[in-house]
Amino acid sequence: MTATVETPAPRGYVKATLHLAIDATEHQRRQDRRLRPILDWDILETCLSLPHAEPVPWQTLTIRQQDTIRRAPAHVFRITGHRQRPKVTRIALRPCRVVSATVRSATACATALGNVTSYAPFCERSLVVTRRPRMSETLIEFGFWGAGLYLDHDGELETLVEPNPWRPKRHTAAGWRFAEEAYGSYLKHARQLEQAHP
Repeated sequence: MTATVETPAPRGYVKATLHLAIDATEHQRRQDRRLRPILDWDILETCLSLPHAEPVPWQTLTIRQQDTIRRAPAHVFRITGHRQRPKVTRIALRPCRVVSATVRSATACATALGNVTSYAPFCERSLVVTRRPRMSETLIEFGFWGAGLYLDHDGELETLVEPNPWRPKRHTAAGWRFAEEAYGSYLKHARQLEQAHP
């Protein structure tokens, strides 16, 4: 089960609204165990090298992976079994999937297109503008880059270019880390909303 939410882009990324599909089970598990977003590259790479919820013999791991697992926060991995033949199980999942990023700008200028395409490795992306592009080449360019383009008429959006559906070419630590950063932004945003509306 997932819940789709809107959240600001994490710090360090171009300002955008991210649409996240939250993994409700993993979110609840992390909340129960007070597990913060996982941002360590070695931990994420080790997570990607292990199957989820399947014990793997400790001896099959590299020394670096073993060191990473030892220093990882609790509830990311679980070590079980006999002392001489332990096994490790990856418990953590990505807490969310970044569905899309929406950037806003007055015009569909080259800078705005660059801002939108910065999200290309992670999700579907679109630009919302308040002024209609003058040149038809702009629409062709957005189509070429697979970015959506919408014109805002006082809250009503007119579709000028449909975004291409996003499909990951492969699963990477960078993609997982971006999801963790987006999840962290979601948690911070949710806390701010709770404090503003107790």
